[in-house]
Amino acid sequence: FCTLGMAFVLVMSIFLLVFGKTIGRTLVYKLGFSLEFNRIWNLIRYIIMIGVTIFILAALYYYTPSKRLRWRDVLPGAIFATIAWIIASMGFSFYVDNFNNYSRLYGSIGAVIVFLVWLYLTSIIVITGGEINALLVSSREKDLKNKNYL
Repeated sequence: FCTLGMAFVLVMSIFLLVFGKTIGRTLVYKLGFSLEFNRIWNLIRYIIMIGVTIFILAALYYYTPSKRLRWRDVLPGAIFATIAWIIASMGFSFYVDNFNNYSRLYGSIGAVIVFLVWLYLTSIIVITGGEINALLVSSREKDLKNKNYL
């Protein structure tokens, strides 16, 4: 059930990212919202995307370990992973758009290679966020043990 829920939220967030501008334009021109609404909508959709990404990663870090954690234990890693993922995605997109000539070198398989490299970066970021959570929880537990012995 969690997998389906997270997949649904992920698909909806990607849909919002891809079609968010079109949705905003439709609301302005077809339904008569003001142009100011379109500017606000563009800001709101990115805030929603960041919030959804933090929620998805926090749920992943909360439900997947064998050890029960509190929600506040998983938030640092989720926030780090979200910020790192956004920065890495923007940087990678900038690199692919401006510096890399992969399509001439690899042909049509180049897009698959670029996608796999992006997935690799994403997986490293997600694992690093989980490691941050584990390190913080371990450090806190050691501090609690040391206080109990004193």
